[in-house]
Amino acid sequence: MIKFKHVSSKTAFILGLFGFMLYMGKINEVLANPDTLISGTLYKQEASWEISLGRFGIAILERFRQGIVNTTLTSCIAVLCAVAVSLLIIELFEISGSFRQVLCGAILIASPHVGCTLTYYYCSSFYMLSYLLAVFAVYLLTNRNIRHIVISSILFAASLSIYQSYITAAIAICYMYVLYMIIEGKGVRAILRQTLTYLVAGIGGGGIIFNIKQNRSGNHRNHLHFGQRLCFYGKPGYKGTSYTDYPDL
Repeated sequence: MIKFKHVSSKTAFILGLFGFMLYMGKINEVLANPDTLISGTLYKQEASWEISLGRFGIAILERFRQGIVNTTLTSCIAVLCAVAVSLLIIELFEISGSFRQVLCGAILIASPHVGCTLTYYYCSSFYMLSYLLAVFAVYLLTNRNIRHIVISSILFAASLSIYQSYITAAIAICYMYVLYMIIEGKGVRAILRQTLTYLVAGIGGGGIIFNIKQNRSGNHRNHLHFGQRLCFYGKPGYKGTSYTDYPDL
């Protein structure tokens, strides 16, 4: 269980309320993009397209929702992930004061990349989960012990298996935290140990993904076969506007 020392429950409530109010238009399916002209509750049959891009984690997560995509629920989960990310970053950098915490969290939640991600109604929750896993991995690494390095490596690998781009967010936070340590006057040895910890966990997470893809996806045919074994769907999958051909549930 995570115990925050700096983030108050009031801050968490305000940021949660802010996130849902800010993105109500997307939760109500008013604002989409040309790649996601869908609404309501739909049945997503498989994830071959995602797997072809190396995002086999999405195929695994699809098992838990049984292929049923409720766009409103997906958006709500994505907002909660964005709020959780903001709370972790506030705690990581030990930001004090309710006003500063809310301001920092609001900036993170209202960032253009979060708003854009929420327009992908069929997968925004997965993408934001990838973001959350990457940030949580960095958060755990501040303890610099073997157990947390192993856990963070697994979290990095999980994040990469869902959506690769968020590893850059993790790298940026690592850089910022090292800079934060320098500003705070931490010793050179502590800074080097922290940097080495980040490198070991990051390489470990990347190594896990590389090993999985090498063993499971030697060629294109094996790659798709791997995807079919991850998914329980029988028909080819579609993306974007093709979802409009699905029967509405």
